[in-house]
Amino acid sequence: MAAPVITSATLDKTTVPPGGSAVLTVVATDPDNRVVSLNIKGSDTLGAVVTGVVALTIGDPVTVTVACADPKVTVTPLGGGKFTIAVSA
Repeated sequence: MAAPVITSATLDKTTVPPGGSAVLTVVATDPDNRVVSLNIKGSDTLGAVVTGVVALTIGDPVTVTVACADPKVTVTPLGGGKFTIAVSA
């Protein structure tokens, strides 16, 4: 099994003053994911038929954590790969 891959990590600001904060967004994927096609078919009482195909990704969820050793920096998870990075005054 391959390790998850961080495809991007972006901050909404690159400099944070004391008392300020920034939002970090991390996107990570599991390279072991596989995609399957699901065939869809629907019909009404008159016999009209509609079909379609949708892709479904099957894979392990990727959990992202962020930490900082600086005691003046607090990292708070917001969910969905987003974190608030706060700097105390």
